[in-house]
Amino acid sequence: RFPAIELAAPAAAMFVARKFWEWYAYPAPSPGLKALLAGFAASLYANDYELEPMLREMWTHDEFFSAAAKTRSVKSPVEFVIQAFKALRVKTNAKYVGDANAELGEHLAQMGMDLFEPPNVAGWPGGTRWITSSTLLERLEFVKDLTSSDSQNRIRGRFLERIQFTGVRPAEDVVDEVIAQLGLDIDAAGPLALTALERDALIAYATDNGANPNLDLSSDTTDDFLTKVRGVIGLALQAAESHVH
Repeated sequence: RFPAIELAAPAAAMFVARKFWEWYAYPAPSPGLKALLAGFAASLYANDYELEPMLREMWTHDEFFSAAAKTRSVKSPVEFVIQAFKALRVKTNAKYVGDANAELGEHLAQMGMDLFEPPNVAGWPGGTRWITSSTLLERLEFVKDLTSSDSQNRIRGRFLERIQFTGVRPAEDVVDEVIAQLGLDIDAAGPLALTALERDALIAYATDNGANPNLDLSSDTTDDFLTKVRGVIGLALQAAESHVH
């Protein structure tokens, strides 16, 4: 064996372990991360670079379930879009977003992710670099198109279908239902839950600062259904908690 190759192997294992950890958990720097990655790298190296043993150790490690791992990884554009679709039980033709002329691929490209066209062989840099002043605005533009959708042949949220025709309901209850549907349930008290202040802000929007405590959801054409419910969904999707894992 060549000594140079023998010395490079552990470094290569460390590089691979760091790449996987940063993709699935959180990026460097972080206290104790080097020692944590060293264990994963040793597993990878000991198993002749078979990924399965290392990934099993990584995905079952306590740190993988820590608050840092849940909130320091920014969703990529495609993750943000697909998770919004899944949360709202959206049926889509995978081409258009709502009733807008922009196609889904155009939205993703403007968010910084031109699908199947990474910037180089290393792929997209990811992490907090997904969020810039321009890409964040594009995420909000996608949310606007998504929540204003009406066309049956393009995209329709089954969550919206479920809450229409439910009569007059307290706005606070509707807000809590939206929050729970999006996985931001404040009762869960998890790191991705909206804060009490954020929930109060959504209720204030839905009730016109308390002037109208109830929402008329008796049909899919009421102002409350078309504006307030969709607005609550849009605002919740714009919260910082909606953009991280």
